Amino acid sequence: MPETTAIDAVAVVGIAARMQQLLAQPGSFLSYPLSAVAYPADDLRFLGIGGLNAGQAQALAEFSELVNRLPSVGAVWNTTSVGHLWDVYRDMLGADLARSSLSPDEQAQYQQAWSYLHVDEPGDLDPPSPAWQEYRAAQQAYFMAEAAYRQSLGTPDEDAAEAARDSSWQSWLVDGHKDDVERALLTISTLGDKDPSVVWNRYRRQFDPTLPAAYQTGLDGSVYVPTFYAPSSVLDVPWLQLTLTKDDLAAACQQAPPALKPLLGQQDGATDVQSISFEYMQVNVVRPWFSPTMFSSRAWKLPPSEPALSDGADPPSGSCPAYVSAIVLARNITLNRLKRATSSGSSGSSGQGLGYLQPTSPERLQAIRRRAVDLSNQPPTSEPDPTYLDPDRFRLKRPVNVLLTPESRALPEQLINPHLAATNLNDSLQLNAESPVSRQVLSHRFDEVALNENAQLDLSSRRIGTKVVSNDMLQRYDFRPILHFPIGSGRPPSQPSPSDTTETVTTSSEVIYLMAFVCAEVPKSPDPDPNLSW
Repeated sequence: MPETTAIDAVAVVGIAARMQQLLAQPGSFLSYPLSAVAYPADDLRFLGIGGLNAGQAQALAEFSELVNRLPSVGAVWNTTSVGHLWDVYRDMLGADLARSSLSPDEQAQYQQAWSYLHVDEPGDLDPPSPAWQEYRAAQQAYFMAEAAYRQSLGTPDEDAAEAARDSSWQSWLVDGHKDDVERALLTISTLGDKDPSVVWNRYRRQFDPTLPAAYQTGLDGSVYVPTFYAPSSVLDVPWLQLTLTKDDLAAACQQAPPALKPLLGQQDGATDVQSISFEYMQVNVVRPWFSPTMFSSRAWKLPPSEPALSDGADPPSGSCPAYVSAIVLARNITLNRLKRATSSGSSGSSGQGLGYLQPTSPERLQAIRRRAVDLSNQPPTSEPDPTYLDPDRFRLKRPVNVLLTPESRALPEQLINPHLAATNLNDSLQLNAESPVSRQVLSHRFDEVALNENAQLDLSSRRIGTKVVSNDMLQRYDFRPILHFPIGSGRPPSQPSPSDTTETVTTSSEVIYLMAFVCAEVPKSPDPDPNLSW
Protein backbone atom coordinates (compact mmCIF):
# COMPACT_ATOMS: atom_id res chain seq x y z
CA MET A 1 0.00 0.00 0.00
CA PRO A 2 1.32 3.50 -0.79
CA GLU A 3 2.60 5.54 2.09
CA THR A 4 -0.14 7.64 3.69
CA THR A 5 0.47 11.35 3.26
CA ALA A 6 -1.26 14.65 3.96
CA ILE A 7 -2.57 17.23 1.56
CA ASP A 8 -0.48 20.16 0.40
CA ALA A 9 -2.62 22.55 2.42
CA VAL A 10 -1.12 25.76 1.04
CA ALA A 11 -1.87 24.70 -2.52
CA VAL A 12 -5.37 23.39 -1.72
CA VAL A 13 -6.33 26.48 0.28
CA GLY A 14 -4.67 28.88 -2.17
CA ILE A 15 -6.51 27.45 -5.18
CA ALA A 16 -9.82 27.46 -3.31
CA ALA A 17 -9.33 31.04 -2.17
CA ARG A 18 -8.57 32.18 -5.71
CA MET A 19 -11.64 30.40 -7.09
CA GLN A 20 -13.70 32.06 -4.38
CA GLN A 21 -12.50 35.43 -5.62
CA LEU A 22 -13.43 34.57 -9.20
CA LEU A 23 -16.81 32.86 -8.77
CA ALA A 24 -18.45 34.08 -5.56
CA GLN A 25 -21.95 35.53 -6.00
CA PRO A 26 -24.36 37.04 -3.43
CA GLY A 27 -26.61 34.48 -1.76
CA SER A 28 -24.32 31.53 -2.43
CA PHE A 29 -20.99 30.08 -1.37
CA LEU A 30 -18.41 27.68 -2.79
CA SER A 31 -17.72 24.47 -0.89
CA TYR A 32 -14.66 22.31 -1.65
CA PRO A 33 -14.23 18.56 -1.14
CA LEU A 34 -10.88 17.58 0.31
CA SER A 35 -10.60 14.42 -1.79
CA ALA A 36 -10.68 14.15 -5.56
CA VAL A 37 -14.00 13.40 -7.25
CA ALA A 38 -13.17 12.66 -10.88
CA TYR A 39 -14.92 10.97 -13.80
CA PRO A 40 -13.96 9.93 -17.31
CA ALA A 41 -15.46 12.61 -19.55
CA ASP A 42 -17.56 10.13 -21.49
CA ASP A 43 -19.25 8.93 -18.30
CA LEU A 44 -20.59 12.45 -17.72
CA ARG A 45 -22.47 12.46 -21.03
CA PHE A 46 -25.59 11.06 -19.38
CA LEU A 47 -28.06 13.65 -20.70
CA GLY A 48 -27.42 12.76 -24.34
CA ILE A 49 -30.02 11.39 -26.70
CA GLY A 50 -30.15 7.60 -26.87
CA GLY A 51 -29.04 4.88 -24.50
CA LEU A 52 -26.38 5.08 -21.84
CA ASN A 53 -23.46 2.74 -21.40
CA ALA A 54 -22.69 1.28 -18.00
CA GLY A 55 -20.27 4.05 -17.02
CA GLN A 56 -22.77 6.78 -17.91
CA ALA A 57 -25.61 5.08 -16.06
CA GLN A 58 -23.46 4.70 -12.95
CA ALA A 59 -22.21 8.30 -13.18
CA LEU A 60 -25.82 9.53 -13.37
CA ALA A 61 -26.67 7.65 -10.18
CA GLU A 62 -23.55 8.88 -8.34
CA PHE A 63 -23.97 12.47 -9.53
CA SER A 64 -27.64 12.53 -8.54
CA GLU A 65 -26.90 11.22 -5.06
CA LEU A 66 -23.95 13.53 -4.58
CA VAL A 67 -25.42 16.91 -5.55
CA ASN A 68 -28.59 16.26 -3.55
CA ARG A 69 -26.78 15.89 -0.22
CA LEU A 70 -27.56 18.66 2.24
CA PRO A 71 -24.44 20.83 2.60
CA SER A 72 -23.34 22.55 5.74
CA VAL A 73 -22.58 26.23 5.31
CA GLY A 74 -18.83 26.52 4.91
CA ALA A 75 -15.92 26.43 2.51
CA VAL A 76 -15.08 22.79 3.32
CA TRP A 77 -17.61 20.36 1.87
CA ASN A 78 -19.51 18.66 4.63
CA THR A 79 -23.09 17.48 4.90
CA THR A 80 -25.64 18.13 7.63
CA SER A 81 -27.07 14.59 7.75
CA VAL A 82 -27.46 11.39 5.77
CA GLY A 83 -30.60 12.88 4.24
CA HIS A 84 -30.98 14.41 0.80
CA LEU A 85 -32.78 17.28 -0.85
CA TRP A 86 -35.57 14.95 -1.97
CA ASP A 87 -36.20 14.19 1.73
CA VAL A 88 -36.63 17.90 2.45
CA TYR A 89 -38.83 18.27 -0.61
CA ARG A 90 -40.98 15.37 0.59
CA ASP A 91 -41.63 17.14 3.89
CA MET A 92 -42.41 20.40 2.13
CA LEU A 93 -44.88 18.73 -0.23
CA GLY A 94 -46.71 17.35 2.82
CA ALA A 95 -46.75 20.64 4.70
CA ASP A 96 -49.83 22.47 6.04
CA LEU A 97 -51.00 25.06 3.50
CA ALA A 98 -52.77 28.39 3.78
CA ARG A 99 -56.30 28.74 2.38
CA SER A 100 -56.78 30.14 -1.09
CA SER A 101 -57.45 33.88 -1.36
CA LEU A 102 -56.65 34.43 -5.03
CA SER A 103 -59.05 36.60 -7.02
CA PRO A 104 -60.02 35.72 -10.62
CA ASP A 105 -57.84 38.55 -11.92
CA GLU A 106 -54.89 37.32 -9.87
CA GLN A 107 -55.49 33.78 -11.10
CA ALA A 108 -55.18 35.05 -14.68
CA GLN A 109 -51.94 36.89 -13.83
CA TYR A 110 -50.53 33.80 -12.19
CA GLN A 111 -51.39 31.57 -15.13
CA GLN A 112 -49.90 34.06 -17.58
CA ALA A 113 -46.61 34.13 -15.63
CA TRP A 114 -46.56 30.32 -15.36
CA SER A 115 -47.20 29.92 -19.09
CA TYR A 116 -44.39 32.34 -19.87
CA LEU A 117 -41.91 30.22 -17.91
CA HIS A 118 -43.13 26.74 -18.84
CA VAL A 119 -44.15 24.71 -21.86
CA ASP A 120 -47.57 23.12 -21.58
CA GLU A 121 -46.77 19.54 -22.52
CA PRO A 122 -48.99 16.45 -22.34
CA GLY A 123 -48.56 14.85 -18.94
CA ASP A 124 -47.52 16.42 -15.67
CA LEU A 125 -43.91 17.46 -16.30
CA ASP A 126 -43.88 21.09 -17.47
CA PRO A 127 -40.40 21.83 -18.86
CA PRO A 128 -39.00 25.36 -18.90
CA SER A 129 -40.00 27.57 -21.81
CA PRO A 130 -37.49 28.77 -24.43
CA ALA A 131 -37.45 32.18 -22.73
CA TRP A 132 -36.53 30.69 -19.36
CA GLN A 133 -33.88 28.46 -20.91
CA GLU A 134 -32.39 31.45 -22.73
CA TYR A 135 -32.34 33.25 -19.38
CA ARG A 136 -30.44 30.39 -17.75
CA ALA A 137 -27.96 30.18 -20.60
CA ALA A 138 -27.33 33.92 -20.54
CA GLN A 139 -27.01 33.92 -16.75
CA GLN A 140 -24.44 31.13 -16.81
CA ALA A 141 -22.53 32.92 -19.56
CA TYR A 142 -22.50 36.13 -17.55
CA PHE A 143 -21.16 34.42 -14.43
CA MET A 144 -18.27 32.96 -16.44
CA ALA A 145 -17.60 36.30 -18.17
CA GLU A 146 -17.53 37.96 -14.75
CA ALA A 147 -15.05 35.32 -13.57
CA ALA A 148 -12.87 35.97 -16.62
CA TYR A 149 -12.95 39.70 -15.89
CA ARG A 150 -11.99 39.23 -12.23
CA GLN A 151 -9.20 36.90 -13.30
CA SER A 152 -7.87 39.48 -15.80
CA LEU A 153 -7.56 42.40 -13.38
CA GLY A 154 -4.10 43.90 -13.61
CA THR A 155 -3.21 41.98 -16.80
CA PRO A 156 -3.08 42.99 -20.48
CA ASP A 157 -6.39 41.10 -20.95
CA GLU A 158 -8.33 43.35 -18.59
CA ASP A 159 -9.86 45.68 -21.20
CA ALA A 160 -10.96 42.82 -23.46
CA ALA A 161 -12.39 40.88 -20.54
CA GLU A 162 -14.26 43.93 -19.27
CA ALA A 163 -15.80 44.48 -22.71
CA ALA A 164 -16.79 40.81 -22.87
CA ARG A 165 -18.32 41.02 -19.40
CA ASP A 166 -20.36 44.09 -20.36
CA SER A 167 -21.49 42.41 -23.57
CA SER A 168 -22.55 39.37 -21.59
CA TRP A 169 -24.64 41.53 -19.29
CA GLN A 170 -26.41 43.12 -22.24
CA SER A 171 -27.00 39.69 -23.71
CA TRP A 172 -28.58 38.56 -20.45
CA LEU A 173 -30.84 41.61 -20.48
CA VAL A 174 -31.92 41.25 -24.11
CA ASP A 175 -31.41 37.70 -25.36
CA GLY A 176 -31.91 36.23 -21.89
CA HIS A 177 -35.14 38.21 -21.22
CA LYS A 178 -33.77 39.01 -17.77
CA ASP A 179 -36.42 41.52 -16.66
CA ASP A 180 -39.37 39.56 -18.08
CA VAL A 181 -38.28 36.26 -16.56
CA GLU A 182 -37.58 37.75 -13.15
CA ARG A 183 -40.90 39.60 -13.23
CA ALA A 184 -42.70 36.34 -13.99
CA LEU A 185 -40.83 34.55 -11.20
CA LEU A 186 -41.83 37.29 -8.76
CA THR A 187 -45.48 37.03 -9.86
CA ILE A 188 -45.49 33.27 -9.35
CA SER A 189 -43.87 33.61 -5.94
CA THR A 190 -46.21 36.39 -4.76
CA LEU A 191 -49.53 35.15 -6.15
CA GLY A 192 -48.71 31.49 -5.58
CA ASP A 193 -48.81 32.17 -1.85
CA LYS A 194 -52.47 33.16 -2.23
CA ASP A 195 -53.42 29.79 -3.72
CA PRO A 196 -50.82 27.32 -2.48
CA SER A 197 -53.00 24.24 -3.01
CA VAL A 198 -52.89 24.71 -6.79
CA VAL A 199 -49.13 25.25 -6.72
CA TRP A 200 -48.47 22.28 -4.44
CA ASN A 201 -50.70 19.98 -6.52
CA ARG A 202 -48.68 20.85 -9.59
CA TYR A 203 -45.45 20.05 -7.80
CA ARG A 204 -46.88 16.79 -6.45
CA ARG A 205 -47.83 15.71 -9.96
CA GLN A 206 -44.21 16.15 -10.98
CA PHE A 207 -42.78 14.24 -8.04
CA ASP A 208 -44.46 12.13 -5.39
CA PRO A 209 -41.70 11.10 -2.98
CA THR A 210 -44.05 8.92 -0.91
CA LEU A 211 -44.02 6.32 -3.70
CA PRO A 212 -41.11 3.91 -4.15
CA ALA A 213 -41.48 4.43 -7.90
CA ALA A 214 -40.29 8.01 -7.43
CA TYR A 215 -36.77 6.68 -6.85
CA GLN A 216 -34.46 4.93 -9.26
CA THR A 217 -31.86 2.29 -8.53
CA GLY A 218 -28.33 2.59 -9.89
CA LEU A 219 -26.35 -0.28 -11.30
CA ASP A 220 -24.62 -0.60 -7.94
CA GLY A 221 -27.87 -0.69 -5.97
CA SER A 222 -27.80 2.97 -4.88
CA VAL A 223 -31.10 4.86 -4.78
CA TYR A 224 -31.51 8.31 -6.32
CA VAL A 225 -33.78 10.80 -8.05
CA PRO A 226 -32.39 11.74 -11.51
CA THR A 227 -30.52 15.03 -11.51
CA PHE A 228 -28.51 16.52 -14.37
CA TYR A 229 -26.34 19.48 -15.27
CA ALA A 230 -26.61 22.11 -17.99
CA PRO A 231 -25.32 22.93 -20.48
CA SER A 232 -24.71 19.23 -21.16
CA SER A 233 -22.44 20.08 -24.11
CA VAL A 234 -20.05 21.95 -21.81
CA LEU A 235 -17.47 19.18 -22.25
CA ASP A 236 -17.12 20.13 -25.92
CA VAL A 237 -16.50 23.89 -25.62
CA PRO A 238 -13.52 25.98 -24.46
CA TRP A 239 -13.21 26.62 -20.72
CA LEU A 240 -11.54 29.38 -18.77
CA GLN A 241 -7.93 28.74 -17.89
CA LEU A 242 -6.19 29.65 -14.64
CA THR A 243 -2.47 29.54 -13.85
CA LEU A 244 -1.15 30.04 -10.32
CA THR A 245 2.48 30.24 -9.28
CA LYS A 246 3.90 29.40 -5.89
CA ASP A 247 3.77 33.11 -4.98
CA ASP A 248 0.16 33.36 -6.20
CA LEU A 249 -0.84 30.47 -3.94
CA ALA A 250 0.86 31.99 -0.92
CA ALA A 251 -0.83 35.36 -1.54
CA ALA A 252 -4.25 33.73 -2.02
CA CYS A 253 -3.85 31.87 1.28
CA GLN A 254 -3.67 35.20 3.07
CA GLN A 255 -7.15 36.03 1.72
CA ALA A 256 -8.66 32.57 2.22
CA PRO A 257 -12.14 32.19 3.76
CA PRO A 258 -11.94 31.64 7.54
CA ALA A 259 -13.33 28.10 7.19
CA LEU A 260 -10.34 27.09 5.05
CA LYS A 261 -7.57 28.60 7.14
CA PRO A 262 -7.58 25.86 9.83
CA LEU A 263 -6.39 23.46 7.13
CA LEU A 264 -3.12 25.37 7.01
CA GLY A 265 -2.27 24.29 10.54
CA GLN A 266 1.27 25.29 11.40
CA GLN A 267 2.42 25.59 7.78
CA ASP A 268 4.28 28.81 7.13
CA GLY A 269 3.22 29.28 3.50
CA ALA A 270 5.55 26.62 2.11
CA THR A 271 4.25 24.40 -0.68
CA ASP A 272 5.73 21.79 -2.97
CA VAL A 273 3.75 23.26 -5.89
CA GLN A 274 5.86 25.56 -8.05
CA SER A 275 2.98 26.27 -10.46
CA ILE A 276 -0.36 24.80 -11.43
CA SER A 277 -2.60 25.43 -14.45
CA PHE A 278 -6.04 24.07 -15.15
CA GLU A 279 -9.23 24.82 -17.08
CA TYR A 280 -12.49 25.37 -15.22
CA MET A 281 -16.18 25.92 -15.92
CA GLN A 282 -19.26 26.43 -13.77
CA VAL A 283 -22.44 24.58 -14.80
CA ASN A 284 -25.96 24.56 -13.39
CA VAL A 285 -27.49 21.62 -11.54
CA VAL A 286 -30.84 20.68 -13.13
CA ARG A 287 -33.61 18.96 -11.15
CA PRO A 288 -36.76 18.51 -13.28
CA TRP A 289 -38.59 17.31 -10.16
CA PHE A 290 -37.78 20.23 -7.86
CA SER A 291 -38.79 23.89 -7.54
CA PRO A 292 -36.55 26.01 -5.28
CA THR A 293 -39.19 28.79 -5.21
CA MET A 294 -40.95 26.72 -2.54
CA PHE A 295 -38.27 27.77 -0.05
CA SER A 296 -39.32 31.41 -0.28
CA SER A 297 -43.07 30.70 -0.22
CA ARG A 298 -44.80 31.95 2.94
CA ALA A 299 -47.94 29.87 2.42
CA TRP A 300 -46.82 26.66 4.14
CA LYS A 301 -45.69 25.52 7.55
CA LEU A 302 -44.38 22.40 9.21
CA PRO A 303 -45.64 20.95 12.51
CA PRO A 304 -44.18 22.76 15.54
CA SER A 305 -42.15 19.67 16.40
CA GLU A 306 -40.26 19.81 13.10
CA PRO A 307 -37.01 21.85 13.01
CA ALA A 308 -36.78 24.83 10.68
CA LEU A 309 -35.07 24.27 7.35
CA SER A 310 -33.25 27.61 7.61
CA ASP A 311 -33.32 30.52 10.00
CA GLY A 312 -32.40 32.94 7.20
CA ALA A 313 -29.50 34.36 9.19
CA ASP A 314 -26.08 35.27 7.81
CA PRO A 315 -24.85 32.59 7.61
CA PRO A 316 -28.02 30.50 7.74
CA SER A 317 -28.41 27.45 9.94
CA GLY A 318 -31.02 24.71 10.16
CA SER A 319 -31.73 21.26 8.80
CA CYS A 320 -31.39 22.54 5.20
CA PRO A 321 -29.49 25.85 5.24
CA ALA A 322 -28.35 25.44 1.61
CA TYR A 323 -28.54 23.21 -1.44
CA VAL A 324 -26.24 22.61 -4.40
CA SER A 325 -27.32 24.82 -7.30
CA ALA A 326 -24.22 24.53 -9.52
CA ILE A 327 -20.84 22.81 -9.70
CA VAL A 328 -17.38 23.87 -10.81
CA LEU A 329 -15.62 21.43 -13.11
CA ALA A 330 -11.89 21.33 -13.86
CA ARG A 331 -9.73 19.54 -16.44
CA ASN A 332 -6.33 19.65 -18.18
CA ILE A 333 -4.25 20.09 -15.03
CA THR A 334 -0.55 20.90 -15.46
CA LEU A 335 1.27 20.64 -12.15
CA ASN A 336 4.92 21.44 -11.51
CA ARG A 337 6.07 20.47 -8.02
CA LEU A 338 9.15 19.61 -6.02
CA LYS A 339 10.35 16.06 -5.83
CA ARG A 340 10.81 14.65 -2.37
CA ALA A 341 13.64 12.51 -1.15
CA THR A 342 12.74 8.86 -0.68
CA SER A 343 13.88 6.72 2.24
CA SER A 344 16.88 5.64 0.15
CA GLY A 345 17.93 9.23 -0.34
CA SER A 346 16.99 9.47 -4.03
CA SER A 347 14.47 11.91 -5.47
CA GLY A 348 10.90 10.71 -5.78
CA SER A 349 7.40 12.03 -6.37
CA SER A 350 5.93 14.56 -4.00
CA GLY A 351 4.22 12.94 -1.05
CA GLN A 352 1.56 15.63 -0.68
CA GLY A 353 -1.83 15.35 -2.34
CA LEU A 354 -3.83 18.13 -3.99
CA GLY A 355 -7.25 17.20 -2.68
CA TYR A 356 -9.94 18.05 -5.23
CA LEU A 357 -7.33 18.43 -8.02
CA GLN A 358 -5.26 15.33 -7.24
CA PRO A 359 -3.99 14.17 -10.67
CA THR A 360 -5.15 10.78 -11.88
CA SER A 361 -5.47 9.01 -15.23
CA PRO A 362 -8.46 7.78 -17.26
CA GLU A 363 -7.14 4.23 -16.92
CA ARG A 364 -7.02 4.51 -13.13
CA LEU A 365 -10.54 5.92 -13.02
CA GLN A 366 -11.85 3.07 -15.14
CA ALA A 367 -10.11 0.53 -12.90
CA ILE A 368 -11.61 2.10 -9.81
CA ARG A 369 -15.10 2.07 -11.29
CA ARG A 370 -14.80 -1.53 -12.42
CA ARG A 371 -13.93 -2.52 -8.84
CA ALA A 372 -17.10 -0.82 -7.62
CA VAL A 373 -19.24 -3.84 -8.53
CA ASP A 374 -19.08 -7.50 -7.74
CA LEU A 375 -19.36 -9.80 -10.73
CA SER A 376 -21.24 -12.46 -8.80
CA ASN A 377 -24.18 -14.50 -10.00
CA GLN A 378 -26.77 -12.48 -8.14
CA PRO A 379 -29.49 -11.01 -10.39
CA PRO A 380 -29.50 -7.23 -10.87
CA THR A 381 -31.97 -5.29 -8.76
CA SER A 382 -34.68 -3.13 -10.30
CA GLU A 383 -36.34 -1.86 -7.11
CA PRO A 384 -34.91 0.23 -4.25
CA ASP A 385 -32.81 -1.89 -1.94
CA PRO A 386 -34.41 -1.85 1.55
CA THR A 387 -30.90 -1.71 3.00
CA TYR A 388 -30.77 1.91 1.92
CA LEU A 389 -34.30 3.01 2.75
CA ASP A 390 -36.35 3.78 5.79
CA PRO A 391 -39.52 1.85 4.85
CA ASP A 392 -41.76 4.33 6.63
CA ARG A 393 -40.55 7.57 5.04
CA PHE A 394 -38.16 6.47 2.32
CA ARG A 395 -35.34 8.53 3.79
CA LEU A 396 -32.00 7.30 2.56
CA LYS A 397 -29.93 5.70 5.31
CA ARG A 398 -26.46 5.43 3.84
CA PRO A 399 -23.53 6.43 6.08
CA VAL A 400 -20.25 7.58 4.65
CA ASN A 401 -17.20 5.42 5.37
CA VAL A 402 -13.84 7.13 5.04
CA LEU A 403 -10.28 6.09 5.75
CA LEU A 404 -8.56 9.27 6.88
CA THR A 405 -4.88 10.03 7.06
CA PRO A 406 -3.43 10.56 10.54
CA GLU A 407 -2.96 14.25 9.74
CA SER A 408 -6.56 14.73 8.67
CA ARG A 409 -8.63 12.75 11.14
CA ALA A 410 -9.82 15.94 12.82
CA LEU A 411 -11.10 17.42 9.56
CA PRO A 412 -14.74 17.30 8.43
CA GLU A 413 -16.03 14.63 6.05
CA GLN A 414 -13.44 14.17 3.32
CA LEU A 415 -15.11 11.79 0.92
CA ILE A 416 -18.26 12.68 -0.92
CA ASN A 417 -18.73 9.48 -2.91
CA PRO A 418 -20.05 6.77 -0.57
CA HIS A 419 -18.85 3.98 -2.88
CA LEU A 420 -15.23 5.12 -2.94
CA ALA A 421 -12.84 5.98 -0.16
CA ALA A 422 -9.56 7.86 -0.12
CA THR A 423 -7.09 5.48 1.48
CA ASN A 424 -4.34 7.83 0.36
CA LEU A 425 -4.93 11.45 -0.64
CA ASN A 426 -1.91 11.29 -2.93
CA ASP A 427 -3.31 8.17 -4.59
CA SER A 428 -6.72 9.63 -5.51
CA LEU A 429 -9.79 7.46 -4.99
CA GLN A 430 -9.90 3.78 -4.09
CA LEU A 431 -12.73 1.41 -3.33
CA ASN A 432 -13.22 1.01 0.38
CA ALA A 433 -14.10 -2.69 0.25
CA GLU A 434 -13.78 -3.05 4.03
CA SER A 435 -16.66 -0.76 4.92
CA PRO A 436 -20.17 -2.14 5.56
CA VAL A 437 -21.63 0.09 2.87
CA SER A 438 -19.17 -1.13 0.27
CA ARG A 439 -19.96 -4.72 1.13
CA GLN A 440 -23.62 -3.96 0.55
CA VAL A 441 -22.83 -2.27 -2.74
CA LEU A 442 -20.70 -5.21 -3.77
CA SER A 443 -23.69 -7.51 -3.38
CA HIS A 444 -25.06 -6.01 -6.59
CA ARG A 445 -23.75 -6.42 -10.10
CA PHE A 446 -23.95 -4.91 -13.55
CA ASP A 447 -26.18 -6.64 -16.04
CA GLU A 448 -24.07 -8.75 -18.41
CA VAL A 449 -24.79 -6.44 -21.34
CA ALA A 450 -23.73 -3.46 -19.23
CA LEU A 451 -20.29 -4.98 -18.69
CA ASN A 452 -19.56 -4.37 -22.35
CA GLU A 453 -18.42 -0.75 -22.49
CA ASN A 454 -19.82 -0.40 -26.00
CA ALA A 455 -23.23 -1.81 -25.09
CA GLN A 456 -26.10 0.62 -24.60
CA LEU A 457 -28.63 0.37 -21.81
CA ASP A 458 -32.24 0.90 -22.84
CA LEU A 459 -32.67 4.44 -21.56
CA SER A 460 -34.34 6.06 -24.57
CA SER A 461 -36.92 7.16 -22.01
CA ARG A 462 -36.37 7.64 -18.30
CA ARG A 463 -38.44 8.01 -15.17
CA ILE A 464 -38.30 11.41 -13.51
CA GLY A 465 -40.14 11.17 -10.22
CA THR A 466 -43.11 8.98 -11.09
CA LYS A 467 -43.26 10.06 -14.76
CA VAL A 468 -41.74 8.30 -17.74
CA VAL A 469 -40.06 11.02 -19.78
CA SER A 470 -38.53 10.77 -23.24
CA ASN A 471 -35.03 12.02 -23.90
CA ASP A 472 -36.55 14.62 -26.19
CA MET A 473 -38.39 16.00 -23.18
CA LEU A 474 -35.22 15.97 -21.09
CA GLN A 475 -33.50 18.06 -23.74
CA ARG A 476 -35.95 20.85 -22.85
CA TYR A 477 -34.07 21.24 -19.56
CA ASP A 478 -30.75 21.69 -21.35
CA PHE A 479 -29.43 24.81 -23.05
CA ARG A 480 -26.63 25.67 -25.40
CA PRO A 481 -23.49 27.15 -23.84
CA ILE A 482 -22.72 30.80 -24.60
CA LEU A 483 -19.12 31.98 -24.39
CA HIS A 484 -18.61 35.66 -23.63
CA PHE A 485 -15.02 35.48 -22.41
CA PRO A 486 -11.97 35.91 -24.66
CA ILE A 487 -10.87 32.42 -25.68
CA GLY A 488 -7.32 31.78 -24.52
CA SER A 489 -7.36 34.68 -22.08
CA GLY A 490 -5.37 34.47 -18.87
CA ARG A 491 -1.81 33.51 -18.25
CA PRO A 492 -0.79 30.55 -20.47
CA PRO A 493 0.03 27.21 -18.88
CA SER A 494 3.44 27.20 -17.30
CA GLN A 495 6.22 25.43 -19.16
CA PRO A 496 8.82 24.90 -16.45
CA SER A 497 12.42 24.27 -17.32
CA PRO A 498 13.62 20.69 -16.82
CA SER A 499 15.03 20.16 -13.35
CA ASP A 500 16.35 17.32 -11.25
CA THR A 501 14.44 18.66 -8.26
CA THR A 502 10.99 19.18 -9.82
CA GLU A 503 8.51 17.06 -11.73
CA THR A 504 5.67 17.98 -14.09
CA VAL A 505 2.39 16.09 -13.98
CA THR A 506 -0.38 16.59 -16.54
CA THR A 507 -3.88 15.17 -16.77
CA SER A 508 -5.94 14.35 -19.82
CA SER A 509 -8.92 16.38 -20.99
CA GLU A 510 -10.76 13.07 -20.64
CA VAL A 511 -10.58 13.32 -16.84
CA ILE A 512 -13.12 15.75 -15.37
CA TYR A 513 -12.84 16.88 -11.75
CA LEU A 514 -15.74 18.08 -9.63
CA MET A 515 -13.73 20.86 -8.07
CA ALA A 516 -16.33 22.71 -6.01
CA PHE A 517 -20.02 22.87 -5.18
CA VAL A 518 -21.85 26.18 -5.60
CA CYS A 519 -24.41 26.18 -2.79
CA ALA A 520 -27.43 28.48 -2.73
CA GLU A 521 -28.35 29.71 0.73
CA VAL A 522 -31.94 28.97 1.77
CA PRO A 523 -33.91 31.97 3.06
CA LYS A 524 -35.89 31.73 6.29
CA SER A 525 -37.98 28.66 5.70
CA PRO A 526 -40.67 27.98 6.58
CA ASP A 527 -41.75 31.55 7.20
CA PRO A 528 -45.58 31.41 7.30
CA ASP A 529 -47.31 34.73 6.68
CA PRO A 530 -49.65 35.51 9.60
CA ASN A 531 -51.81 37.62 7.29
CA LEU A 532 -52.85 34.55 5.28
CA SER A 533 -55.83 32.39 6.25
CA TRP A 534 -54.78 29.10 7.85
